[in-house]
Amino acid sequence: MCLYAASDLNIFDNINIFKNLTNSCVFGVTSVSMVLFTSNIPQGKFIEVNKSCDFFDSSKSVFFITHGFLAHSYWPNFYKLTSLLLKKDCTVFVLDWSNAACYNDPVIINLLAYPFAVRNTREVGDYLASYVKSVMNVCNVPLKKITLIGHSLGAHISGFAAKNLQKSNYGKIPLLIGTDPAGPSFLFNNCKDRFCKTDAKHVVALHSSFLGIQKSIAHLNLWFNNGISQPACE
Repeated sequence: MCLYAASDLNIFDNINIFKNLTNSCVFGVTSVSMVLFTSNIPQGKFIEVNKSCDFFDSSKSVFFITHGFLAHSYWPNFYKLTSLLLKKDCTVFVLDWSNAACYNDPVIINLLAYPFAVRNTREVGDYLASYVKSVMNVCNVPLKKITLIGHSLGAHISGFAAKNLQKSNYGKIPLLIGTDPAGPSFLFNNCKDRFCKTDAKHVVALHSSFLGIQKSIAHLNLWFNNGISQPACE
């Protein structure tokens, strides 16, 4: 007869993995939040829309940034971008959909979960649109002051949000920027099912990775190093 300690059987590790699985992106969008950055809140603050108006100047330009697959709101490159926008005296909201983007999933399954993250982009896009509408209605921010920026799957989320605003008769946002709009599961989609040049008055696509859509999908398409890879970048 053998006796084993719980640690020998990795019971607690298995319990933690089970908890992570129950919050997995495969089960849909379970949590989404927004982080507000201003010159007075340079480190960011998770905030509800009905409480955000007192923390920023509604006359300033407002940027909504959305991360991609396996990322989160404090992703280093986005943090750098946010810092640059703050220097221009802009207000920045960063959408955190990390749970639905599979960031919190166990490493052994997160890459396999990509199709589920793709599925979640629609619902997250509707959430982003709803938040933008609330900022416009509650904080009196005019549409002309709003810009949407998204990376990878976040580009498609931003596109879906822009489509939602149009369907809701809010009009076209002035500027939509997509950095490497994700190619897998989107490359052959029609405009209504991906980031597209009809989503805003001015749509810009930055192509720097082979994982992005390798075709012109915006009014302005910028290709860096043929849009394949950037060996000099970290």
